[in-house]
Amino acid sequence: MSPIFRMSQAFILAIIAWNSGCGPSSSSYKAPEVQTITGRIRFQGEPLITGKISFENVDTDRQTTAQIQKDGTYSISATNQSPGLSVGIYRTIIVNGETASYEALPPEYFNFPSTPLKIEILANKSEYLIDIVSTQEQTSDGVSEE
Repeated sequence: MSPIFRMSQAFILAIIAWNSGCGPSSSSYKAPEVQTITGRIRFQGEPLITGKISFENVDTDRQTTAQIQKDGTYSISATNQSPGLSVGIYRTIIVNGETASYEALPPEYFNFPSTPLKIEILANKSEYLIDIVSTQEQTSDGVSEE
């Protein structure tokens, strides 16, 4: 047998294997589940009333940011313009605040490499309270300190 004939046989077998399910299939791909989340952020019992809260997925480094409202709430919607958050663990930081409570936050809360805040986004949960009690402890549903 000639080398060209053997190569064409191998190519045909590879196409048959690919079409019979031995390769990746577009129908088997499942996009990560994303969801709208809401929550409140407080420091020493008082709402942070300005700035933004930013989330960085620990596995993908994908970042999403939400505006902190005057009552300390935030919301990230799963829409065509905003992808929401997928299930997973996120480092969480506070940025661009201009109040006395924001200025009292220790600097480690302002960048991802040093933040002690982590939040776990769960498939069956959409509301998250972040309560920074002191520089040593945080309490919250789904939030932990490293």
